[in-house]
Parts: sequence; structure tokens; C-alpha cells
Amino acid sequence: MGAAIAIKIEPSRRLIRMTLGGFFTVDDVRRLDAERRRALSALNCGLNEHLTLCDVVACELSTPEVVAALQGVIGNPMFRSKRCAMVIRGALARLQARRAVQRADVAMFESHAEAEAWLLNAEVAYTRLQKAS
Repeated sequence: MGAAIAIKIEPSRRLIRMTLGGFFTVDDVRRLDAERRRALSALNCGLNEHLTLCDVVACELSTPEVVAALQGVIGNPMFRSKRCAMVIRGALARLQARRAVQRADVAMFESHAEAEAWLLNAEVAYTRLQKAS
């Protein structure tokens, strides 16, 4: 199965929802990067102020070249999200995702509910802390 990419934005929450599936090639990673950049532009928030919820449950394991390409896309400081919650299942897939991501502001979950709760509750707590200061 080829790569599937679906990206939706929620401007009121500064949230990007990505659902990825299938087997990615380096060209697919480039397409993902372009689509994510368009979504960020439409989200219209400040640099690194957005949140990302990424469902990779339907992704197949990738080649080392694809993992390296993903690292470059994910690691680009111009497009990095404030926090990223990943929905992922399976020990091997989780290991590959950790190898690709390697960031403290990324957490992995087995369900959408857990991922969204962590992502949005952390944002609410941060906003309350900012207002109290």
C-alpha cells in the first residue's frame, strides 16, 4: 500500500491533526512536508506555537532512508510544534518512531483519547500558568 496523508487543522486550538498510513518513500516524506507546511500557513499562528496530534497506527515500518528523511522534516526548527502527541501501536513501530523523533516534547500513546488529553490538558495548564505569572 502506498503512503496516505490526511491533515486537518483546528485554528482555535492551534492544532494540526495528521493521519498517516501505508509505506512511505522519501518522496512521500517530501509530500508530507509540503502538506504540513501548507497546513501551518493556514493555521496562522506564531513560530512553534502549534500543537500536533499524529496518528501513525496504519503506517508500515520504514527503511533507514525514510527514517532519516523524517528526522530532517520533524527536526526542522522552523516548523517544529510546541508539543506532539503520537498515536502508535506495536513495540517495533514505537521503537522506530522513537528513533525518528528523539525529542522531549513528543509523547506516544495507544489511543486518540489519551493523546489528545495529554496534548490539550498540557496546553491548558501552560496557559493558566502564563496568566498567573
